[in-house]
Amino acid sequence: MKLQISIPTSLNEITLEQYQRFLSIAKDNPESDFLQHKMVEIFCNIDLKNVAQISYKDVNDITTNLSNLFTQKYDLKRTFKLGSTEFGFITNLDEITLGEYTDLDKYIGDWDKMHNAMAVLYRPITNKLKDKYQIEEYNGSYTYCEVMKNLPLDIVLGSIVFFYNLCSCSRRC
Repeated sequence: MKLQISIPTSLNEITLEQYQRFLSIAKDNPESDFLQHKMVEIFCNIDLKNVAQISYKDVNDITTNLSNLFTQKYDLKRTFKLGSTEFGFITNLDEITLGEYTDLDKYIGDWDKMHNAMAVLYRPITNKLKDKYQIEEYNGSYTYCEVMKNLPLDIVLGSIVFFYNLCSCSRRC
């Protein structure tokens, strides 16, 4: 049987939801053949039964290439479009509200809830002039958390790295 699969070449082709699914399986199956199969199934969007039809060498090549995507450096992406909505990163973290801070603190360290954290950090842009923009007021992460599951993983990782670097720098300064 000939099987055509699409192998992501960048983390912008993998969604946060796919990564969350993979991590939930990886917790209980570290370093297993099953984990390799699930990696191909989840990130290449094919049925698990079809993964078993791929040659062992090809599966190893695919999983190696996918794993290498996670070693790259990703920068903060301040704005992006998801569907027809343009989202922007919180413009001034020094002015973060108590609600934003509380929710972000609760979600940022938990990959199962990372879509909630992204809904705190990124919200629809309400006003934009060149590189300056304003985002929608915060009304709780539930407002956009489901949408954020479709967020490309490079945006997620870039924002997490930025946020953690900012937090660790402010503690040292």
